[in-house]
Amino acid sequence: MIPKKLMRSIAMFMGVVVLTSVLTFKVFEARAKADRTFGTFVIQQDASDSALEIHPADRRSTKIYLHVAGNDYGYFFLGGDTHLRGNGQPSSFQGVVKA
Repeated sequence: MIPKKLMRSIAMFMGVVVLTSVLTFKVFEARAKADRTFGTFVIQQDASDSALEIHPADRRSTKIYLHVAGNDYGYFFLGGDTHLRGNGQPSSFQGVVKA
C-alpha cells in the first residue's frame, strides 16, 4: 500500500499513478530536487534495485526511466492505455502526454 502522503505527492506531480508489478513495493523514498525550471522526481524501493526516475533531458523533453530489479516484469499504469514499462519492454500511451 502506497502511503497517502506519497500518493498525494505523486498525484500533484503527474496525475494519479498506480504501481502494478510482480514486486511488492512497501517502503518508498520520494524526493524532488529543484533546479530553476527543471527538477528530478525519484521513487525508489528501499533496499532494492527498483526505481522510477523522471528528469529533464533538455529544455524541451523529459526522460522517464523505470527499472525493476532482476529483470522482473513491472509497469506503472497511468490510466487508459498508458503504461510505463521498464527493462527494455515498450511503453504504451493513450491521449495527450505532457510532463
